[in-house]
Amino acid sequence: MWTRALCAGAVLGMIACASKPGPEIASSATQATYAEVYPGELQAIGSGFSQSEGEIQRIAGEMPRYPDDFKKAPDWNAVQSIYERADEAGKSYAYAERHREVEGARTFFEAEQSDIAKKVSWSCQYAAKQKNCDVELGGVAAHALKEGVDTQLEKRLRSANEAHLIIERYREVLGKDNVATLEKQADDISYASYLVHIELVERKLRLDRMIEDAAQVQSTADAFIESERNFQKEPGRTDAEKKASEARVADMVRSKTTLESSKKQASDLQKRTEDRIKAAKKTYADAVTALKEKVRTKLPTTTTAK
Repeated sequence: MWTRALCAGAVLGMIACASKPGPEIASSATQATYAEVYPGELQAIGSGFSQSEGEIQRIAGEMPRYPDDFKKAPDWNAVQSIYERADEAGKSYAYAERHREVEGARTFFEAEQSDIAKKVSWSCQYAAKQKNCDVELGGVAAHALKEGVDTQLEKRLRSANEAHLIIERYREVLGKDNVATLEKQADDISYASYLVHIELVERKLRLDRMIEDAAQVQSTADAFIESERNFQKEPGRTDAEKKASEARVADMVRSKTTLESSKKQASDLQKRTEDRIKAAKKTYADAVTALKEKVRTKLPTTTTAK
């Protein structure tokens, strides 16, 4: 009796855990704004997938040579811990969230950099003139702004990477030159780990979801064009309104012309994503193994730094 009750309770507990509510995110396939950018987004997933693979190959090719990059012999126990923490960080939730945040900020700044730089330059130049200072500050201010943003984004990402905590702890022992080398190496290891374990997989899931949207996107685009045509026929529509409506139609038509080719490219990629992710993981894992082995040969018989 008690055994059955316990088993029933365990089953109910498992069902409850399995049915924990997650975020309810609806498809955007019925939205015209999504339909217009859909082909470009599909293409971006494919190009982004290839770029990530390229970065993994680059970093993996460099990793086994990392121990040769130091100008003087470092504390190899500390170095071993830094490499281990960097690999672990790239797989972690904290690093993944911070990486998304940083990349979002970087993407925004790069897209809006021209307008932002103009406003900052104008403000600096205006302030200089108010002080009767006849000097050109616009270009200097724009350059300083970009450097400042890049530096702060780098610091923000590193603050979610425990490898940099180890570097900071052993900063004096490691020496200035070795610290700079290790910071760059830790950044690259964590980034490659993130790409392999998180980003490539997320790109695949996004690709799968978007391919499922293709038929609805086509219908949404057709419905939008028809609604714009009907809008133009409504009584009282001005020439300016009709012209603006026609421009919206032209944009959607252009998007439709690339829809099929984009979908085909995405479908071809979808068939190979699993194999490509496995290959990327193996490339990275082999590089990590080679790096650890090289460091192990240099380790003294002392306790590894933690």
